[in-house]
Amino acid sequence: MTTTKDSQHWSSTLEAKHDEVREAVISGIDWVLARRKQALIVLGGVAVLLLLAAVATVARRARKADAWDRYAVAELLAFGGRPTEAIDAARKLAVDHAGTRAASLALLLEGDILQARGEHAAALTAFSKAAEEGGPLTPFAMADKAMTHESAGACAEALAAASSFLESSSDHFLAPLVLGVQARCQSALGRGDDAKSTLQKMTLQYPDSPWAAWANARLSPATK
Repeated sequence: MTTTKDSQHWSSTLEAKHDEVREAVISGIDWVLARRKQALIVLGGVAVLLLLAAVATVARRARKADAWDRYAVAELLAFGGRPTEAIDAARKLAVDHAGTRAASLALLLEGDILQARGEHAAALTAFSKAAEEGGPLTPFAMADKAMTHESAGACAEALAAASSFLESSSDHFLAPLVLGVQARCQSALGRGDDAKSTLQKMTLQYPDSPWAAWANARLSPATK
């Protein structure tokens, strides 16, 4: 078989590359052998970093699991007719796991229990803290604030809270509930035209829904 000029060129190129790789490997081995101590320190440092990362991951998972376990306990206490113990458990969870989703839910649970007791000021404090956490639970906390103000008879504050909710979460599924708060409070404050406008908005935005039926029932006496 005749060897062409091109094949000879590629053969010599490949041999040169193999020689370069071989020399690099030999140089690396020589470096490790000459600096065994430094190499062990470097490798040991990498191993320690990997170990620390693994420990941190396990710790985060354990912390998350602990938060949800404790929220489940608080909720069981609430539904088991032990509201005071449920509030204590929820408050401790919110402190120990501040900034987590479980902590935000614990604040909402605390607020719901306090509102049911008629302790509106304390409930509003819990809902406000939950709203400050941010995330997907914030609309729930904001809606709870509007309803709590209404329950306390503070319609001006309820309207402010409702407006804040609707500005940021108008497409949320709790929006019609907040619009209901808005309509009732507008009516209670003698703002009949505003209340009518809110009710009409509910019929337009939520047609063929219980909310539209509720709004129409309150609009019909005014149209007779």
